[in-house]
Amino acid sequence: MTNLVVALQAEARPIIEALDLVQDRPGPGMFPVYCNGGLSLVVSGIGRAYCAAAVMHLFHRTAQRADQAWLNIGIAGHQQVPIGSVLLASRITERASGRCWYPPYVLDVGLLRSPLVTVDEPERCYPQCCAYDMEASSFYQIASRCSTGELVQSLKIISDNPGSNLDLTADQISQLLADQMSAIESAVGQLADLSRVLDTVRTPPGCRPFILNNGILRWHSVTSSPLY
Repeated sequence: MTNLVVALQAEARPIIEALDLVQDRPGPGMFPVYCNGGLSLVVSGIGRAYCAAAVMHLFHRTAQRADQAWLNIGIAGHQQVPIGSVLLASRITERASGRCWYPPYVLDVGLLRSPLVTVDEPERCYPQCCAYDMEASSFYQIASRCSTGELVQSLKIISDNPGSNLDLTADQISQLLADQMSAIESAVGQLADLSRVLDTVRTPPGCRPFILNNGILRWHSVTSSPLY
């Protein structure tokens, strides 16, 4: 099972079309969810609180298994990386709390890796050479409790730089993602493959799985010091 989390319907649209996702029957007040076999996508809305709630909503709608893959996809600003570029988060920092998370490097997709800072208001100053978004910290914090950290990743398409227009239309946002669908599909496919690896093995008692950079599965005792 692979779960995709996006903030905006405009971000979801090209992914839904490319991956042939179909909307699940929505309940009252629920987040929109789209599915195709073992692939699900939820549209959270903007901000940390909505993203955290959407992750939990999708986790409870699915099998609630620890071998599920999670991928946060969306637009982000960056101080230097050109608009339209795609990157994977190497470090996720929550500006409000100062907390950091480090998504393990397990995807061989040839993408730029960059630090990512999650902010509560759109970033206009870009003080550091990194990407800026509004959801990734809560996404990673919650999703990594639902799965092993190696299966939780954040992929961002750069939408703005210093001096650029922050008021993008829905069509402009959709086009940014559509232009990077090959990279998105590659990341989704590799995460799905890693999830299937975990699905075929049985976790020893008192351990949790983790995956090395070369794709080899190892076990980590939950009673020893944390991996990250």
